[in-house]
Order: sequence, then structure tokens, then C-alpha cells
Amino acid sequence: MDIYSYLGREHSRLTGMLNALPEAATLDKRWQAFDMLKAELEAHMESKARTFYAAPSGAVPERPNQDVGIMLHVLSRMEMDDLCWADKFAELRETVIGHFYNEENAVFDLARQQIGPQQAHHLMLEMEVMKQGLLGGDLLVMAPSDTESAAQ
Repeated sequence: MDIYSYLGREHSRLTGMLNALPEAATLDKRWQAFDMLKAELEAHMESKARTFYAAPSGAVPERPNQDVGIMLHVLSRMEMDDLCWADKFAELRETVIGHFYNEENAVFDLARQQIGPQQAHHLMLEMEVMKQGLLGGDLLVMAPSDTESAAQ
């Protein structure tokens, strides 16, 4: 697995979390889902900034959107049952998904021109270790076929 496949999988997972949050049955469950989403997005953004976006100068042309961190902070301070919260969350969702789309459809192509397959695999491992360290969780378990194909 390389950084591009890993990020694509992460983007799908985080998009699912963004889409599921408004559907949570109770206010308590929505807060739990938001707290988990906030932690996951912050760890994703931080680990990506320190690995993928810190690749050799010029390899990755765009930095992640810093507004996401601000929006998460603002949302965590608002009352979730307020209509303004729903509007702000919709703005966050649109911003995050827009960033993912731009990254996968423009940034990855540019980065592939500068980052070789071995470095792309190394960046994936580095990002996963860093993200899990930030979350205090378990590391990604890769199938042998992922490791073998990434090393080729």
C-alpha cells in the first residue's frame, strides 16, 4: 500500500463519519460521534502535514486547509441542538470533502511526479504510525500482499 491508497481509504472512512454524524439517534450519540470525528480529523490532518506535506520541497504543492481545525474548535464550543451548529457542521463537511476531492484529483498526480513508489510506501507507514500515536491506538495491520507489492 502506498500513501495515495492509504489517504484514499482514510478519506472514505472520514467522509463516512461526516455523513453519519447528523443521523445519530440522540444528542448524546451525536456528541460522541463528533468527539470521535474531531479526534480522527485532527490526527489525520496533523499526521498528513508532518509526512505527506513535508515530503521533499515542491513534491506536494498544497498544504491542508487550516480552517478545518478552527471549525472543529468552534463546533466543540457551540450547542449542538442550535440550528447554527448544523449550518457550521455542513460548512465543515463541505470544506473537508472538498479538500479530499482536490487532493485526490490534483495534488496526488503532482506528488506522484516527485515521490517514487518506495518513498510513497514509506510515507504511508510513517503517517499511520504518527496518526495512531496521536490517537493512542493500534497500528494498521497490513496484509503481506500489501507489503510485498509496495516494496516492488
